[in-house]
Amino acid sequence: MALARDGGPDFYRGALARQILREMAALQTGEPEFRGWSETDLASYAVLRRQPLCSLQLKHRICTMPPPSSGGLALLQTLALLNQATDLSLASAADAQTWRHLARAQIWADADRLYWVHDPLDSTVPAAALLDPAYIRSRARTMRTTPATPPTPGLPPGMDRYPYGRPDHSREQGTTHITIVDEFGNIASCTSSVETVFGSRHLVAGMVMNNQLTDFAFEPTIGGRPVANRRLPGRRPMSSMAPTLVFSNGRPVLALGSPGGRSIPHLLSRVLLASLIWNESPQQSVGLPHLSSRGQRLVLEQDPPIPWPLPLDQLQTSDQPARQQRVGSGTALVQRINGRWHGAADPRREGTALALP
Repeated sequence: MALARDGGPDFYRGALARQILREMAALQTGEPEFRGWSETDLASYAVLRRQPLCSLQLKHRICTMPPPSSGGLALLQTLALLNQATDLSLASAADAQTWRHLARAQIWADADRLYWVHDPLDSTVPAAALLDPAYIRSRARTMRTTPATPPTPGLPPGMDRYPYGRPDHSREQGTTHITIVDEFGNIASCTSSVETVFGSRHLVAGMVMNNQLTDFAFEPTIGGRPVANRRLPGRRPMSSMAPTLVFSNGRPVLALGSPGGRSIPHLLSRVLLASLIWNESPQQSVGLPHLSSRGQRLVLEQDPPIPWPLPLDQLQTSDQPARQQRVGSGTALVQRINGRWHGAADPRREGTALALP
């Protein structure tokens, strides 16, 4: 109500800001490591406009979230590597080779994004170089002949050394997504997160406080080298969120996004493959099974809303053991088909698709 009545500035400088600071100060007794917030912390926060990360993939212009999110870069890299690894014009949902190449592409895209992506306010993220066609072709050639083990990150054009240490990464679980198209054709694709379920488990001024700082690397240096995603004042941590818009001939034709932590680009790459290459309906695209490469382990979705279109033993390989488990995707998708917008919500979660008059 306060935000609706007084507007956004009240959150940072007004009565709501003062209430937040009072209640945050009260948390210090139960959180000995917490040093508290100051008025300057809230008042100095600035929302930044960033240019989307766009690339021509699957015969469409796909625009997605740029760094410090790593999800958009990984999504575009996965699609680019997949397109180089196999002839997608011959692919279908029942083609085991396409699924296996998708799994490989996920691993290789993850290697790059988990190493290179950080807040570009600190230093430049070589996102364009990591999508350079010659670089993608080189990575895809190596990918096809390399066992399905986590590779080293690549050296994109313009980089002659590895400047950062390589940290381990966890995954977030407290993420949601909404996709909206209004009567004028304006589109919003928005992913939001409090990091883990219920964030920090603290409620302040009626809001769940996130623990998004855990998206920073826990160690600032490794092996004497700085970690790209290290904690720094005024910086935002790397995430995997990837709200995405798809264009054909300059017109928006599809918008989507999903929760899912580190698996978000894995989930969205499979949905886009189904929508743009396999020509599945929105609900089919969302409901088809997922696979997700997590290091040397391949996760195959257990009990998907739509059964697997091929025997799972065709996806087993000697160099990447597979196991079945449930997948927590929550894709929200809208797609323009024959001049009309159609929506689909992932049946794996509590989302729904609505058309309002």
